[in-house]
Amino acid sequence: MKSVKERYQSALDEFVSQAKVDRYVIAAIVVGSYAQDALWEKSDIDLVLIVDDTKKPLHFECYTVDDIQINTWIYTRQHFKHAYEAIPGSNNFLSFLTNANFLFCKDSTLETYVNEMNVLEEEQKSGLLLNQGTLAVAHYVKSQKYIIAQKDMYSCFVELLRLADILARIEILLHDQIPQKDVMNDALQWNFELFHQLSISMINEPKTEKLLLDILKSSFQYIKLHERQLFQPILEILSELSAEASLSYIYEQILGVCYIEKDLFVEAMEWLVNEGIIEKYAASVRITTNSKIMVNEAAYSYEGGA
Repeated sequence: MKSVKERYQSALDEFVSQAKVDRYVIAAIVVGSYAQDALWEKSDIDLVLIVDDTKKPLHFECYTVDDIQINTWIYTRQHFKHAYEAIPGSNNFLSFLTNANFLFCKDSTLETYVNEMNVLEEEQKSGLLLNQGTLAVAHYVKSQKYIIAQKDMYSCFVELLRLADILARIEILLHDQIPQKDVMNDALQWNFELFHQLSISMINEPKTEKLLLDILKSSFQYIKLHERQLFQPILEILSELSAEASLSYIYEQILGVCYIEKDLFVEAMEWLVNEGIIEKYAASVRITTNSKIMVNEAAYSYEGGA
């Protein structure tokens, strides 16, 4: 009787042998749990096919071999490269292809291109850190509201679990790695004390007000420790300006670095103000282009320094 590994390998080999003789299929890449050698008896196989001939730039299909599900993302060559070269801080494609393995490739330049994806470039890292830093601030503020303003321990606990996952992703990025599925286990390798508190202790211990406030304090200290690196693109944009800039202007510039919801971006800017890193002003703006009434919008400046 075949082992789980042998059964899955046989199914994958059979499917790939069929795909390989298709003249329009350029490459097959296995990703997910199979690529990470984390199979179990109810696993699916996650596969990427890169093709020459399709009117759909990206589509998903589900094939089966020996009753094993093969989840297949089908890209054209052009769309595959476009997905990788998207705005760095918004790119989940990096995580998707981490530890990916080529099963075959008919284009050596494409194989080189994919292998380079596993190297986290500085621009990508900066955008991803800003994206995760903004989320961290938003979830920290929400956790704080639940426990301090509403005395809602359960909602605070749930929000802190989300925050812990984001901080784990930040820890991994700070070590020049691309976050994958098991971010907490990876973060524990580099910062055991903090992430043990944010995971095992928080889950296992009674959800007292003291426990949750202690975790909030540790989370705040962690974000504060790394705040200049997390929000570096914002500080760089502001440092290039000779005067304060409106929130809308800064946000438009940031969209070239990573995608962030504007309401979350506001919270990140307020964090930097409260930390004394940037200054806040008021700028007169119109609600619409035809409005005659002027209202105030937040504006910010940065003088630089430590």
